[in-house]
Amino acid sequence: MKLVLFWLIVVPAYHTFSQPDVSCSFPPELNESSGLEWVCGELFSHNDSGDTTRIFRISESGILLEKIYLQNTTHLDWEDIAFDAQNNVLFVGDLGSNNYFYERPNRVIYAVDVGSLTPQDSIGVIFFGFEDYTDFTDHSNFDCEAMIVLDHFIFLFTKNHGTSGYSKIYRLNRTGEVQTAILIDSIYTLHPVTAADSWLNQVALLTEFEVILLVFENGLFTTYTEIDLISQQFEGIAFKNKNELLISAENSLNQLYSLQIGDDEVSEDFVYVPSADFIAVRLNPDLDLPKNIQVFSETGQLVVTNKPSECACEILIGTSDLPGGAYVVSIERTNGSSAQKIVLP
Repeated sequence: MKLVLFWLIVVPAYHTFSQPDVSCSFPPELNESSGLEWVCGELFSHNDSGDTTRIFRISESGILLEKIYLQNTTHLDWEDIAFDAQNNVLFVGDLGSNNYFYERPNRVIYAVDVGSLTPQDSIGVIFFGFEDYTDFTDHSNFDCEAMIVLDHFIFLFTKNHGTSGYSKIYRLNRTGEVQTAILIDSIYTLHPVTAADSWLNQVALLTEFEVILLVFENGLFTTYTEIDLISQQFEGIAFKNKNELLISAENSLNQLYSLQIGDDEVSEDFVYVPSADFIAVRLNPDLDLPKNIQVFSETGQLVVTNKPSECACEILIGTSDLPGGAYVVSIERTNGSSAQKIVLP
């Protein structure tokens, strides 16, 4: 089968400028925060190359809660961390090649059980190489610092050191010890991409100069806005919620930044269809967590069951295997259930 790639040039719908606010200071040991993730009201981060194999668990106010040491792992160039809310797993990406200064055909991602807060072995490992990285004399667009978990896959965004202005996008399965990262697309970013995170089907890419907000629809990433920042060495980004991003930087007085990107409020459960591949459920934060979210066909057949994680407030349910048509989404709580009808295109 001949592989056809569509090299994507996307013009943002609008372009804004914003300066992040200082949220708190990190513990002194976390002096080069390279990856950042928000999980159930807490921050997880790690240092860039040169540190031991440890993850920092930190409170919202910057207090060090725990250092989690990963046993039987290596730390060559840890660059990003991503959270799989469905399985309560953190993925730690040893992805980089220190600004593409050396050849690195093989890279590794470690899976970590968030529920285990003691020194632990990783619960899974993925060794991978980029499918088109065959000329090891040219490393210009194979350094990688950005990773997200979305739609049952891990997506990687290269740093883009070359002159093309494009970050290449690769896909991996969430499990499988030895894999090849499949090149699926690219996106024009101009500046090197240093981190990424996702919230439902919304994706944030970070560079030293801007945040680029993307939407993942029908298997493709499209741009809808760019937010310019005052330049510094930004290295980590995480969605705190739909309206707020958290950003870390190296050489920034060890500070965590907050960036507002919206002002939506949720007063009731809301179900909508952002694309043919997903059903999105935004949960009322004033109600208890649902026991199950179930999708039924018009004939009453149960076709999807989703058990929300402990602190879920927005959930993305994959529907790419379902035919178009009408469905009912049932949200089951201890004190009763509610249902909403949706239509998949």
